[in-house]
Amino acid sequence: MKKLILSLIAVLMFSFSFSQREKVITEKELISNAKKATEYLKKELKLKGTKLGSVEKAFIQYAKNMANLNEKMAKKDEAAKGNSEALVANKKAKFKMMNDFLKKRDQDATKGFSKKEIEKYRKSSRAIHPFTLRIKEVKK
Repeated sequence: MKKLILSLIAVLMFSFSFSQREKVITEKELISNAKKATEYLKKELKLKGTKLGSVEKAFIQYAKNMANLNEKMAKKDEAAKGNSEALVANKKAKFKMMNDFLKKRDQDATKGFSKKEIEKYRKSSRAIHPFTLRIKEVKK
């Protein structure tokens, strides 16, 4: 009976440890999600012309930046395996760089927008996940 219980616990621990790993999202997926996010914003904000172009360009550039960041951080995490302090530092650096990319994306995307349009953009862009660029449901 003891062996059965210990085996069950071991199986559960292994299954939880595998489910906790972050899924690495590829550049193709990020660019595809960026296009979907642009379509979402186009519909929400009724974008046309140069405004739509600036939003598309900003989101595609953001997707490329995030893909490069994910690649670099994966290499750094692999090198720092076993060193929890280095892993935490890498995670903090990743969040800081992601935040910088977000600010640049929003700044580039809202070129030529009025104050009212910028507020609408900020409200609508909250529905877009910063790491994966997937659109999540916003509760109203």
